[in-house]
Amino acid sequence: MIRGQFDIVLAVLVALCLLLGGASAAGFLGNFLLQFLAIGLIIFGIIAMRGNKNMAPQPALAWVAGLFVLIALLQFIPLAPGLWSSLPGHQFIANGFEILGIDPPWLPLSLAAYNSLASLMWLLPALGVMFFASRLLDLRAEIVAAVICTIAVISIPIAGMQVIGGGANEWYFYTRSGFGQGTGFFANGNHQATFLLIALPMLSALFATMRTRLTAGSAALRLFFAGIALVLIIGIVLTGSMAGIGLLLVVIPASLFLIRNQAQLPSLPILAGAVLAGIVAVLALTNLGITQAGTALEASGPMSRSDINAQTLKAAWEFFPTGSGIGTFGDIYRMFEAPEGVTATFINHAHNDYLEIALETGLLGIITTALFIIWFVRRALVLWTSDRQNYFALAATIAIGVTLVHSMVDYPLRTAAISVLFGLSTALMMRPTALWSDRNKSRTRRASKTKIKL
Repeated sequence: MIRGQFDIVLAVLVALCLLLGGASAAGFLGNFLLQFLAIGLIIFGIIAMRGNKNMAPQPALAWVAGLFVLIALLQFIPLAPGLWSSLPGHQFIANGFEILGIDPPWLPLSLAAYNSLASLMWLLPALGVMFFASRLLDLRAEIVAAVICTIAVISIPIAGMQVIGGGANEWYFYTRSGFGQGTGFFANGNHQATFLLIALPMLSALFATMRTRLTAGSAALRLFFAGIALVLIIGIVLTGSMAGIGLLLVVIPASLFLIRNQAQLPSLPILAGAVLAGIVAVLALTNLGITQAGTALEASGPMSRSDINAQTLKAAWEFFPTGSGIGTFGDIYRMFEAPEGVTATFINHAHNDYLEIALETGLLGIITTALFIIWFVRRALVLWTSDRQNYFALAATIAIGVTLVHSMVDYPLRTAAISVLFGLSTALMMRPTALWSDRNKSRTRRASKTKIKL
């Protein structure tokens, strides 16, 4: 484990990611800086570990990591012409070489290796934060949570001015944005909604942690945190995100249960029903004829989510089981668009990350995603059915759940900001209860000594 007060470094990087990494296809200089810092963080983390590992084994996550590395390597390993041309969906390029009278060269699985490399580099901040946070011995999660909540609150007046300005460019941070939406530091209102939905349980965990330390002024503390929560909810409404509003119906009660750690949880069937109801609400609000403000997507037709999903599924089957390569969605999707439906607006992502993963990475990507979800569900059940004192780990389960559900109708993890919060939440869920308990006991002893001296 990494010893020392390096959680400040972690908090700074998370803050930079939230401020600079809010776009999936823009902000290249900002994202380059974040990737450079992430590489430095990973190298420093490896050097500072000193071979002392004190993490609970996570075999399912180890498989996820191994499969992810395999998928990444497969994007770039050259394959013999005969093997490459026999891969599903690759024959049309082999035919192109034949028409030109050129012997086909050795080529990698990915149809756009440069795009694959760029997409993998985009993941570096999330991987760096997850690795570093999982290796910190004394992680003060409240510092990172306070940074997340502070930036969330700061973003809401900006979002308000974006909405009031009617899409005036001077209030937006990216030239390609959801004009008319309250996007805050993001380019997309849906992603801002995901961020604020993640901030809500982090705020609840922060309140629960402070409540255990403060005996006086508890009423004022409750009022202060309730006011911040109300501001975050208003911010979600300002985004105009139908999925965000639907998820809010689940996040609010989950965040309240986090605070009331003595309250009896509903039975497993009721919990499963609540999660299913949340998923249905998100899908209904985003697909049943409700057009979101500031978006080019239609309620129906070739620019609707349902049509995009159908075309993506068709393309994914064409390249199954190997996939077309990470980062190739935009080029591949245009091959399957109906010519009469092509307009000046283009589709850069599937608005369903699961279908996009299936198209780009095939069977291995589907298996990797399924393994992570299985790990997440099992670990979340353990955390919520134990003593429920690991407030930030509980908040992390809500954060990941929000992102996984929102990924059914959007692509939040394609931004460095949300992917970093996802990576941080994964690290918080991985963290053994013993580490949290030891740290709390140490803090209590220090507080007792201070009182004795006084």
